[in-house]
Amino acid sequence: MSARRALRSLIRIAPLLRPHLHELVEHTVDRVVETIPFYRDTTVIGRDELRKFAQDNFEHIIGYDPDRVPSSQSPPREMGRAHAEHGAPLPDLLSAYKLGFALLWETITRELVANGRLASADVADVATALFWRAAEFGEEIVEGHREATTEILLRAEHERSAMVEALITGTLVEQPAVWETASRLDIPYNGHFLVAVAAADPLGGDPLPGVASRLGQIKVSSAWRLSPHHAVGVLSLRDPHPTPVVERLAACSTAHVGVSPLFTSLESAPRAFYLAEIALRSTPHPDVKVRQFDDTPFAVLVAAAPEAAAAVMRNVLGRFLDQPARDQETLLETFEMWLQCGGSATDAAARMYCHPNTVRHRLHRLTEWTGRPIDDPAKVGELTAALYTWRLIGGRVQPLA
Repeated sequence: MSARRALRSLIRIAPLLRPHLHELVEHTVDRVVETIPFYRDTTVIGRDELRKFAQDNFEHIIGYDPDRVPSSQSPPREMGRAHAEHGAPLPDLLSAYKLGFALLWETITRELVANGRLASADVADVATALFWRAAEFGEEIVEGHREATTEILLRAEHERSAMVEALITGTLVEQPAVWETASRLDIPYNGHFLVAVAAADPLGGDPLPGVASRLGQIKVSSAWRLSPHHAVGVLSLRDPHPTPVVERLAACSTAHVGVSPLFTSLESAPRAFYLAEIALRSTPHPDVKVRQFDDTPFAVLVAAAPEAAAAVMRNVLGRFLDQPARDQETLLETFEMWLQCGGSATDAAARMYCHPNTVRHRLHRLTEWTGRPIDDPAKVGELTAALYTWRLIGGRVQPLA
């Protein structure tokens, strides 16, 4: 028997079933509320709404015309969408629909077959028709629920993205608005925070796939905004120790990431975003994925006046800017290590795996090119300022004319 012929059998018995629909609807609502956990709380989906779902869908089942073009707004699809918007679990919804079909078949057998109003020859046709309708019905419910769930998730993601944008750009200027945004993002207003900025690839892909769940594993909540050029996140830490966060960012990043210094109030997010962007641009080596802004006096001064700092850097470095890029990086790296080692060439050499005389020779070359000897504390201070500017703003500056 064809599915089309079977489905037509339901059309033929529809007039016989309609007098029993009211009782069937009430019985279905009662059984659904009694036996399926989600529906016991009638404050979410009330009995009146359940009655309408049952009435519309029973009418749809028995009045379905296989020759009519299917509607994208069919009752089962709309029921699936409505349940998704109510937050109804799909398994509970599917249980309700199966219960409805079972009670419909009971009504058919009790009122039509047992009372002789449906010929026994037609019973197989009706049973087959209900089988086909149940399959189609379930598919439409699932599709409607899936469509609405996707829309809800996208809408929530867009809202979160807009709230992150408002936080990092300083759009929220009043404290109550910041409090409300923090609450909706499920992060505290005060605490330990970081802003992270990751460079997206040219095709706009997510440079930090799965980052929210990876951070969640170490109890760090986060909210993100993905744009064609960057992924920006506001991260809420349990304690003031960013190292585990930096390690997680490095583990899941496909590109360079800049991280702000720690801050304690969401009102400081715009400033943190600015510093994270500087850290992103200042990543010194291709193999260094994540760089956190160095919250030192020199770094803060450079970030506060980048144009003035760049002018000072050009003046201090002088002929150094005419040298090959590899030589520039080697000498500045050596000078940086020498500073970290308290001015000890021996300690710097040990950490750089070279001879102390190699360190001294590189520092001498830096003195020759800049005109600033490293035995003069004032000149060392100028070189240090130039070094921080180089690291934070970048070494791609025009040589002096």
